[in-house]
Amino acid sequence: ITSVTISGPPSPVVNAPFTVTITFSEAVTGFTAGDINATNATLSNLSTTDNITYTALVTPSAAGAVTMQVPAGIAVNIGNNANTASNSLSYTYDNTVPVVTSVTVPANGYYKTGDVLNFTVNFSENLAVNGTPYIDITIGSTVIHANYISGSGTNALAFAYTVQPGDQDLDGIAIGAAIQLNGGTIRDAAANAALLTLNNVG
Repeated sequence: ITSVTISGPPSPVVNAPFTVTITFSEAVTGFTAGDINATNATLSNLSTTDNITYTALVTPSAAGAVTMQVPAGIAVNIGNNANTASNSLSYTYDNTVPVVTSVTVPANGYYKTGDVLNFTVNFSENLAVNGTPYIDITIGSTVIHANYISGSGTNALAFAYTVQPGDQDLDGIAIGAAIQLNGGTIRDAAANAALLTLNNVG
């Protein structure tokens, strides 16, 4: 009896077509991409060099669950024995770009040297942050940075700036149009880069 396993990317969440590997316990014949049971995806470019290990390209059809399995009896070995069923492989396909839904700003009032101005940027989904992104803040005619301080793993990213001697802006500070990555990254679980434009600023 010929056994078979199917494997793919280690992350359970994907955002693009990906490759799976189908491995039989011995050489088989009669195996095609159409033999693989797939939900919410199409398989193509099936190839092998030894009739044991095959690779195929999986193209998800829509956002959501993607599953694959090699059913029993679709290929035979040299003794004309059919294969057993493989394991089932499951992923979540997410190609939606995270966006800013709102920005919370410090309360209206006067701030003095040493006070901290806190800003919270709320996104449409949870994000992972690497590095130290920042928001441009204009105080008077000077542009400074409110640096990222926390929130990775959630949908609310916190930024802060400590008021310095000489900072003065009596008609209100202004916020830049977008988060600056500063060499870092802001991505969701599927590695979709967030859209950094600031919306609905308080």
